[in-house]
Amino acid sequence: MSNTSFQASGTLSQVSRNAYTVTTVTVDNGSASELESILSAKFDLNAKAYFKIPVIVDVSHLRYIDNLDYEGMVQVCQNHNVCLLGVSGVDDVMCIDYLHSKDIPLINSNKYIKVKQEMEKPKVITQTFEVKVPVEVQIPVEVKVPYEVKCNIPPVVITRPVRSGESVGAPGNSIVIFGSVGAGAKIIAEHNIFIIGDVKGANLYAGNPKSNDDPGFTDAIIYVSGHFDPGFIAIAGNYQTAEDMERDPLIGPGIGKNESIVVSLDRQSLHYWSAKEFMQNKNV
Repeated sequence: MSNTSFQASGTLSQVSRNAYTVTTVTVDNGSASELESILSAKFDLNAKAYFKIPVIVDVSHLRYIDNLDYEGMVQVCQNHNVCLLGVSGVDDVMCIDYLHSKDIPLINSNKYIKVKQEMEKPKVITQTFEVKVPVEVQIPVEVKVPYEVKCNIPPVVITRPVRSGESVGAPGNSIVIFGSVGAGAKIIAEHNIFIIGDVKGANLYAGNPKSNDDPGFTDAIIYVSGHFDPGFIAIAGNYQTAEDMERDPLIGPGIGKNESIVVSLDRQSLHYWSAKEFMQNKNV
């Protein structure tokens, strides 16, 4: 957790900037009625769990920012007893200026802040000319390319239980574990994670980004065939803690059950399926 504090001299008063987990609701057309439908379908199922929680509306899929009915969304959130903090997912300078002119709070993630900073940097425009001249090339010739060529390689396979606190990684690959994974263990793969066994308090990272500039493998999945009770789940940097999963009415009932579970990424949200539902959905 990042923490930046500003403390007044001789007092205990301070202003801190911290990173907290906040529920994000993604909208497509930006209308209050759309948000009303989402909250009615998702939040009202477990109103106590969502009572007075802070909410951010992700408008990254909104085609025209001036279609955003923010005042209507504020009223909808008040009707459902949740607190709307602002909107996120905006990196266009003109759209940001529009939101500021309407006094709409903008709460962008580090990803969008980096995009904005890159857009504001001075750009150097160059023009390239191709000139063909007769050149003698010795054969064979070696040509170096400035990019990585990916090759199909077999996944990392582990045929034993992973002990508590143990860390297992699969850089540039998927990982298959035939055995249970203990509490506090870390399973990290740049592609998929398949566990033929129980998961009790382990931390699972699939589609793990290689660097801060890498978005990660967003098509990655996590499959667990046995007891499903992880301490932490992440796909391409989008994560939920055990507490987040317990509070979610769509996930909580499946925690701790001995049922095959598949976790995938839907935009910026983790989606939990039974193995049967996942196969039916992919075969549609």
